Amino acid sequence: AVIVVGDVVKQREELKWAEELPLFGKRILVTRARSQASELVDRIEELGGEPYEFPVIETIMPESVEKRQAIASALTKLPEYDWVFFTSVNGVEFFFRHLAELKADIRGLSRARIAAVGPATAEALAQRGLVAEELPARFQAEGLIEAYGDRLLPGQKALLPRGDLARDWLPQKLTELGLAVTEIDTYETIVTGEDDIELMKLLEEGRIHAVTFTSSSTVRNFLDILKRMGLTDPLPLLENVKMACIGPITQQTAVEAGLTPGLLAEEATIDSLVNELCRWNELTRNR
Repeated sequence: AVIVVGDVVKQREELKWAEELPLFGKRILVTRARSQASELVDRIEELGGEPYEFPVIETIMPESVEKRQAIASALTKLPEYDWVFFTSVNGVEFFFRHLAELKADIRGLSRARIAAVGPATAEALAQRGLVAEELPARFQAEGLIEAYGDRLLPGQKALLPRGDLARDWLPQKLTELGLAVTEIDTYETIVTGEDDIELMKLLEEGRIHAVTFTSSSTVRNFLDILKRMGLTDPLPLLENVKMACIGPITQQTAVEAGLTPGLLAEEATIDSLVNELCRWNELTRNR
């Protein structure tokens, strides 16, 4: 608390800069993996909001021998691929972890076209010296087919380094177009998050104003963890909490889970998600 005494209180209208920030007064729950949450947390803080970190997922290297063997087999054939499709930043990061572990040479992809689902994924590739094709208009699997459809030819070979919970839509569509598709689970997504009594108290008192979901797994795991903490049905506790989803697939998962549709980012990026939160807060202020 800050107590101000004296004539300086007359300067309140000029000095209340913090209250003018676009997310002032909002406590926003961040469910992203801790290793990836910093960007979203920092943006919320910069804009005057109060982030509450509650990571519900963690990404790890695959542990099964079968998956490890499949990855090793796929990465020894890099010169054979015409396309490599990266559908997330995690996909990029774990792909390169496996390359390093296997001592595989990235120059094996010299003839392959590199496709990135969105700007964050393209940036992760650029940091490692790989330039992606032009970005699709929609930052999801459907957008990749829309963008490159006329270049996807029967007989071409495509590599999909993804997570174990990735949708089947993209490999199925590529197969329908006649491509030979190799899928590898380069990482696995697991439930994390310890029981948080403080979070339960904040939810019960209506002091969590919004929850951010950046993937379908964050939706499912968040609800599962609430149930694990003793809520048979967590939905009533979330009725007045705004749900902010990074993309339509994540929003669809939220709706199927029984959550009320809330905010949807125009683009599947953290910046777009934050912008949507700012617009929402501005509207609530003006009511």
